[in-house]
Amino acid sequence: MRSYLTKQNVDGSVSGRLGFAWEKVLIYATGGVAFASVEDSYQNYAGGGLDDTKRSRTGWTVGGGFEYFFRPQWSVRGEYRYTDVSTYTDNLNGSSLGTLAVQRHQTENSARFGVSYHFSMFAPPAPIVAKY
Repeated sequence: MRSYLTKQNVDGSVSGRLGFAWEKVLIYATGGVAFASVEDSYQNYAGGGLDDTKRSRTGWTVGGGFEYFFRPQWSVRGEYRYTDVSTYTDNLNGSSLGTLAVQRHQTENSARFGVSYHFSMFAPPAPIVAKY
């Protein structure tokens, strides 16, 4: 019997947003470069341990979301992202069958929510009041 475990200890991206703003709402698409630190552990219960591998992977991420300003400098946002850090091969040397090559494809679907405070060097403009 064999089993394996995958841990993704580090997950990050450098991405940009492009979208449309209507009054207090921003609807956007996002995309960029993704990176991850992936650790795979393979176990062979019949003949002892196999291998543990660690590697850094790069790939891409794409998604979309919205941001809503509910106060002058405060916003709430929600975002969906699909991340693909590509296909890689683990060469396992401790197998009872000899050397094994295991091909893996690491992907992730994530939903993110957040609240942000937007710092500004300038005071917000005073409201325009018409006097007659």
